[in-house]
Amino acid sequence: MINSLIFKRNSKFRDIIMVFVIIIAFFSLIQDKKKNEDNGYLMEVEYLSSAKVVVDEVTVSKSLPYIHNSTKPFEVYVNMEKYKSKDYDGRKAIALGTSYVNFTVYLGKKQIYEFKEDKSKLLGSGGGSVFSIIDLPKNVNNDTIKIVFTPIIPLESYLIQPITFADRSSIVLSLISADYPSIILVCLLFFLFIIILVIYLASYKIDAYRKRLLGISLSSFVIGIYVFANLNVSTYIFSEYIGLLYYIEYVSLMFFPYPLIKFIEDDVNPVMKRIMKVCSVVIFINFFAQFSLVSLKIIEFRQLLLITHMITILIFANILLCILFSEFENKKQKWILLLSVAPEYVSMIILCFRYRFYDNSFFIRVFAFTMLLFVLVQLYMFIINYIQMSKDNLLIKVYRKMTSIDTLTGLNNRYALNNALEEIRANPTKVTVISIDMNNLKMINDTLGHAFGDKAIIEVGNYLSENIPNSKVYRIGGDEFLVLSKDILDEEEVLKLNLKEIYIEEVSEVMDITFSIGMCIYDMVNVQSIDEAIIVSDMRMYENKERLKSQRKKRYIFTR
Repeated sequence: MINSLIFKRNSKFRDIIMVFVIIIAFFSLIQDKKKNEDNGYLMEVEYLSSAKVVVDEVTVSKSLPYIHNSTKPFEVYVNMEKYKSKDYDGRKAIALGTSYVNFTVYLGKKQIYEFKEDKSKLLGSGGGSVFSIIDLPKNVNNDTIKIVFTPIIPLESYLIQPITFADRSSIVLSLISADYPSIILVCLLFFLFIIILVIYLASYKIDAYRKRLLGISLSSFVIGIYVFANLNVSTYIFSEYIGLLYYIEYVSLMFFPYPLIKFIEDDVNPVMKRIMKVCSVVIFINFFAQFSLVSLKIIEFRQLLLITHMITILIFANILLCILFSEFENKKQKWILLLSVAPEYVSMIILCFRYRFYDNSFFIRVFAFTMLLFVLVQLYMFIINYIQMSKDNLLIKVYRKMTSIDTLTGLNNRYALNNALEEIRANPTKVTVISIDMNNLKMINDTLGHAFGDKAIIEVGNYLSENIPNSKVYRIGGDEFLVLSKDILDEEEVLKLNLKEIYIEEVSEVMDITFSIGMCIYDMVNVQSIDEAIIVSDMRMYENKERLKSQRKKRYIFTR
């Protein structure tokens, strides 16, 4: 909705486009600045550093920036005569930064600009800091500019920054140049937020680290939002929606510690974890209480800033103590985490104690940089841990594969069968269970040797794997096999398996080899459990074995 409102205003849309164009051309403009000046493309930015200030009809000369220590309205007069620019045919402009004041600009007796915060809007009260650019008519060098300021909310002081004189493009370029380090920090923080969020969404299989990823991702976002809201470029672009920017700035300030709490919550001991939950509750209580008071027009965020700072400092202190007195699995990671959070805490304290000072851009950058450092360090640690975890998982898979495979036949072994049965018990599904036992294996071993006995076992295993569809064959003993098939097989078809011959070329004489088969279908109705199905199939296999002994009939012939 905000974007649609912006684009409806042609002038504001023009300003936004201009800013982005200047950002794209920033480096080339810096390199060709002298050339541009010589050709008259840009004006040299001049800063009007002195002015006459009138309070209660008392006139005094003041240097800029000017801090007004009263809630009374005041006037600032600037004589433009001495601020003559180089030859330039474009339209001149002045710019000024203000905080928590409405103001009206007059050229002579003519009003040329007005900034007035609409206190009737829910997200419009409070004012905040705003950077305004006012276009001037031509030939104003000998005129006096009068600016009437009216405080919006009762504060101990109000700041009027140095007034800038140039053309609009030059002013915007100088504005971007001044904010350049902060713009870079914001871009990096938002970029890391997106990258880490994508990693978080893609890492659903590594639950142990997902909350950490979410924590550092939200940290990047919250700090990025806070720094963005404090940029002069932002206050210029969104000057018509400064109330919204004002809300965003203070809400992000309130939630500074919350992502960090979520980051460490699962790593601290139970006592410290409860402390972290209490801190989370305090953050939300503070937010809802202040939001309600501001929305009801009772008080403003700026007047409650000291409370927010104190809460933030105390919560950060608790976070450090929780990290310090908790036992981490990896002590190295504990101290890395502690050392990456500590600079952030120190910069936060400095920033909080400087809240009475208006020019905090440097300390905001320092705080943002410490947060950026924290995010980068923790992202690096996550990558290292993920690589190590991947190696461990690979070793586990190799180990499981080695322990799940029968070394003679290459079939699944009893360990693999136990895992399969556990899975079926946890998620019951229809299964055909076939128990198989070779006969006359002892005769082969005694007459031809164990090598030929092993060959017979291998050939039987291969035969079962190839002829029973959609199944897994498990060798569970010397000459015993068990087959689990997802298909519901016909018993007569299964018993026909023994009608085919298997040949072993190395055997020099005809050997009488048979195997017994027993089958049971686990359907969860007639057969209540997979264990019952195995018992039934085993019993039927032994019944078949006894019948074969009595018949002494050849079923499988191994011949050369």
